[in-house]
Amino acid sequence: MRIRPPWTDRYKSNWDDAFARMMAWWEGDPLDRPLLIPRIVKPGAPGFQPAADPGTPEARDLDEPYRLAADAHALQSRLFLAESVPYAGTFYGSSLCMVAAMAGARVRYTPDTGTAWIQEEPRLYDRPLPEFREDCPPYAFALRMIRRHAETFGYDCILGAGVMLDPLTTLSMMRGPGNLCMDLVERPDLVERWADRLGELFLRIAAGYRVARALQGRREHYNWTGIWAPGDLEALQCDFSAMLSPAMFRRFAMPHLEREAAFYDYALWHLDGPDEIRHLDDICSVPRLRAIQWVDTRRQGPLVYTDLFRRILALRRSVIFVVRSADEALEMTRRLGKDRVAMSLAFPMTPRDLDALERRLKSL
Repeated sequence: MRIRPPWTDRYKSNWDDAFARMMAWWEGDPLDRPLLIPRIVKPGAPGFQPAADPGTPEARDLDEPYRLAADAHALQSRLFLAESVPYAGTFYGSSLCMVAAMAGARVRYTPDTGTAWIQEEPRLYDRPLPEFREDCPPYAFALRMIRRHAETFGYDCILGAGVMLDPLTTLSMMRGPGNLCMDLVERPDLVERWADRLGELFLRIAAGYRVARALQGRREHYNWTGIWAPGDLEALQCDFSAMLSPAMFRRFAMPHLEREAAFYDYALWHLDGPDEIRHLDDICSVPRLRAIQWVDTRRQGPLVYTDLFRRILALRRSVIFVVRSADEALEMTRRLGKDRVAMSLAFPMTPRDLDALERRLKSL
């Protein structure tokens, strides 16, 4: 899949260069500098003012005119430089809730932030195992929006659609994390049955997205991490694995990781903080898993985790992490080199700042 889709230069003009670097990052080929994913707002760009606002986060998530207007505003108000890309995607329920919604869970939204969460159901196991439903509202909406995004934006941007949250973490939110910890000890077979069914739903949803994009003649995918590819892509994860021993991780999480990684053309792992590091060797034993996305949950900065990144690179996996200054990006490049390294730039910068950083990184 090294042939670049025919994206236009309406919102991004350096597709050839960005595509070559992104593919080199995925494949572990040499790079002249690390991948850079900045977020730069156009000077003077107005804030988002929709013609009609459904009024609540719940309604906005499933309102076609609002979502199309929000996507159009995002495309028009940003500069997509270096390896950042224009995209239009369906990321229902803060990208946390699609599998849970398919399983019949209730989704609630935090009033102050609008973040979606899954409501606990203490008597969850009294219910029959959930079934896949084509008419599940957020899933049906996501399929419709893949078509509408293709019709509205064409090849001006990448099409995205995220499943994201894994079966075991979904189950922990539906059951309650404390209850699930007890279940792993007292009712492990029941946990496996439910997690296996949620895993089936996950893959059915992902397959539905693949078919919906194929009907539009599309295959590419964008992920919430900022990483993208010309084929199916997902940041696989198991946030609940922070609660698991290595043996429990191998029994309850690894089977899902292996099945999901086998499904996708491009798969990375969302390593959500230090409590998951103990699983790194098991995670990287999956042949089709190409990269690790590190989340610094303790906010210590990437310099503290240099040895972790070196370990990931030694395992022949690419890595992406956040840097908070140009000096930090330069120092991490001195420590790690350029190959297989990607950095999300989480600090204000202008196009001139970015150009200067790119030149300095290439000169190292």
